Amino acid sequence: NGRRNTLRSRLRQDKGHHHEWLAFVQAILANGPPPIPYEQIFGVMRASYAAVQSLRSGQSVQIEGMP
Repeated sequence: NGRRNTLRSRLRQDKGHHHEWLAFVQAILANGPPPIPYEQIFGVMRASYAAVQSLRSGQSVQIEGMP
């Protein structure tokens, strides 16, 4: 019949992406604060780059301003 059959698990894990996008759009429409503060986003970015640097060098990487 030419149609694809797609199996979807009823136990599929909700990872929160849909709700995160809804919160983001709502913040824009309401001219409100972002759902995740910029400081947290920046901290995660710094930690991610430090992790990559550590993997490449094989050494610990100190992140400025962190103990």
